[in-house]
Amino acid sequence: MKRGIRAYRFLSNYLTIPSEASLKKILSKVNLQPGISQPFLALLKKKVENLKSRDRQCVLLFDEVFLRGRFLNNNIKNIVTGFEDFGQRGRTDFIADHAMVFMVQGLHVKWTLPIAYYFVSKTCPASLLKYLIEDVVKALTDIGIIVKATVSDQGPTNRTAIDALRKSSGDNIIYSVAGQRLVHIWDMPHILKNIRNSLITSDLEFSSKKVAKWRQLIDFYIYDQTRIKLSSLTMRHVNPQGRDKMRVSYAAQRKRRRPTLAQEDNSREQLTVAKLQAALALRESLAAEKRFLEEEAKREKERDQKNAREEERREALFDLEEQKRKV
Repeated sequence: MKRGIRAYRFLSNYLTIPSEASLKKILSKVNLQPGISQPFLALLKKKVENLKSRDRQCVLLFDEVFLRGRFLNNNIKNIVTGFEDFGQRGRTDFIADHAMVFMVQGLHVKWTLPIAYYFVSKTCPASLLKYLIEDVVKALTDIGIIVKATVSDQGPTNRTAIDALRKSSGDNIIYSVAGQRLVHIWDMPHILKNIRNSLITSDLEFSSKKVAKWRQLIDFYIYDQTRIKLSSLTMRHVNPQGRDKMRVSYAAQRKRRRPTLAQEDNSREQLTVAKLQAALALRESLAAEKRFLEEEAKREKERDQKNAREEERREALFDLEEQKRKV
């Protein structure tokens, strides 16, 4: 079961746990505001103060998540939330529809904690993102955390901000913040998605002038659906549209193969030349049928046009006869 409000309500029927109202009342007393979270920072400091230097090494991850833009009146703090808010770097009058979240994760010891968040409109400006990264790294350094790398997707603002940090340090790979030398790692799942999207529109040339084409995957999908049935590929994998292009899962699943009888009995379900030839013949037959239908549709269109012209001619003759009778 996924963690969430519905799971909590389900468990409340069988366990004696605090009500939603009680939890909200307790959370309202926690001073959580946009920017670097001081309660989380204090919690992290207490957690790592007895750790060895190696175990305090971590990576800093940041990403934007979508929010539904709306305004809320916070009666306790007497402020209206819903505007773009960059914490200690101020607010704007733009409606926030995304949240920029920073999280730290241990490299050698398993620990993860969100450390800062900001409300942004559309996307965080690259010039400001550069300062936010520096602010978070400095805050972590002050409590003894050793940040070795930052991780994000390949969004335009992320690339611009990281390039600015590298240029300020005079290096093309490593940049420095608060005396710490960091490298930036692009999120691998998103790299996989970007490679997939590029292959859809462009070919990939590799060793000995060999060329990989997305059409080859489509051809395999046709073979698989007609005869072989070895994979779990769907049209969403081979022809992603709309938001499917943004989903990393479809790009990652493209290379996965579900367990089939081929893995249990290679002699029975093995991909053979005969099956490929049969699939190719079927494909050619389908193509011939498609051409026949297209030609038939073309002939039907020509007949319709001919009938329409004949009808127009008859109407013209009828109008002419009517004019003669009136004269």
